[in-house]
Amino acid sequence: MKLNLIPKNKSACVGTVVIVAIVIYLIVRSFPLPAGNKLTDIQRLQALSEHQLWVIKDAILEYKNNYGKLPRDLYDLITDKSFNYNDSDFLKICYAPNKAQSLRPSGWKTDKELLKSNADYIIPSSLNKGVLVYEKPGLWPDGTVAVCFNNLIIKRLSSNEFTDLGLNK
Repeated sequence: MKLNLIPKNKSACVGTVVIVAIVIYLIVRSFPLPAGNKLTDIQRLQALSEHQLWVIKDAILEYKNNYGKLPRDLYDLITDKSFNYNDSDFLKICYAPNKAQSLRPSGWKTDKELLKSNADYIIPSSLNKGVLVYEKPGLWPDGTVAVCFNNLIIKRLSSNEFTDLGLNK
């Protein structure tokens, strides 16, 4: 018996992602931080980047479900005709929230071709490292890199831990 975790109905898939995001948000908000121990702006942006990684992971799994193989890169996802996301919304997700929009290449919100060289997330060419998608190294001042592993766990790694994975391009 084959277990299919991705719903056939595309609207159900998007609805599931939204519900999961809301539940995670509510759980996180229910645990207040101790007084004086608030998240920094960088930590908030990193959390948003990890959420974007989660959305990209879902799109990769949807692509795999449709075609039986993984996409080569983010460009494959955005140019896929069966893709269930709004193009401009997904293009924005392909860029980490750490840069001011004015520092991005001209046309980044609409030009799919820019993903090939400017996206802030990378789908590795081989799954033999156990990684599905990861942030481009060097995005954050603390040198960390968020990685989504094949087991669907997202973890922020130190630069040394990331280097040990052997994914640096």
